[in-house]
Amino acid sequence: MLIGLVLLVAAGCRSTPDRVGPSAISSDAQSYTVSRGDSVYAISKKFGVRIRDIIETNGLRPPYRLQIGDRLEIPGRTRPASHIVRKGDTLYSISRQYNVSVSSLARTNRIRAPYRIAVGQKLRLPGAPQLASKASKKKRKKKQAKKRSKRSSKKKSKRKKRVAKAPELKAPPRTSSRFLWPVRGKVISKFGKKKGGLYNDGLNIAAAAGAPVRAAGTGVVAYGGNELAGFGNLILIKHSGNFVTAYAHNSVVLVKRGQKVRRGQIIAKVGKTGAVARPQLHFEIRKGRRPVNPLRHLVRRTASR
Repeated sequence: MLIGLVLLVAAGCRSTPDRVGPSAISSDAQSYTVSRGDSVYAISKKFGVRIRDIIETNGLRPPYRLQIGDRLEIPGRTRPASHIVRKGDTLYSISRQYNVSVSSLARTNRIRAPYRIAVGQKLRLPGAPQLASKASKKKRKKKQAKKRSKRSSKKKSKRKKRVAKAPELKAPPRTSSRFLWPVRGKVISKFGKKKGGLYNDGLNIAAAAGAPVRAAGTGVVAYGGNELAGFGNLILIKHSGNFVTAYAHNSVVLVKRGQKVRRGQIIAKVGKTGAVARPQLHFEIRKGRRPVNPLRHLVRRTASR
């Protein structure tokens, strides 16, 4: 039954259809004039509505055949944005088909007398939403890119100014040649090469969440934040002798940039921020930019540690 219906609907305009009764027209429908080659199926595809809705709205009966010049109501849809010219089309026939004036159709598409159109030509229909041309899209994209570039330049300029204004941090003299252990706990990963081609630039020390993290030596805080992916809440302390110590994965940072700290001062609390699954402290000692083995620079551990 369904296959038969589709075949009949797609058959096209061959004989006189049952006329559309006024009671079948919905208030939100748009009228459409049938032209050569149209079928209920073709019209449903053109307007993106169901075949059954067109049949019911217009009170059509089997075999659902249409005649050129018949006017159908298209339920709940607005006029398509454009029309592709077919053989036999004229501006007049297209204007009748979409219920627009010839003059508005010609004006919209900048067609002048003698108003000739070609098969395959795409005509924009009056009143349809206007699509942006490739040129205008390109122009808009260029304008947006220019704005982004300006914003980026301003941000860079501000960043440079901030860097330029930031005073050079001078570390106070160290009170000992060796560094303190920053936290009490078990070393779960040592300095050096690891399996899978990995390398640890410091020590990872397991400790209870919230345990105090202490400054390994007297110095000045060079950084306190979480912008470095994987390290979570990180602190960097600059020491005399061109040393820097790093403390990562903290739950809380208790110091700020430029603050002077003394050896053994509590600077943070142990946490598991960043790329770790359990509470721990990742601790590094760097000489300049080069990481060194912390075990060679830390005080010897006692049993209490």
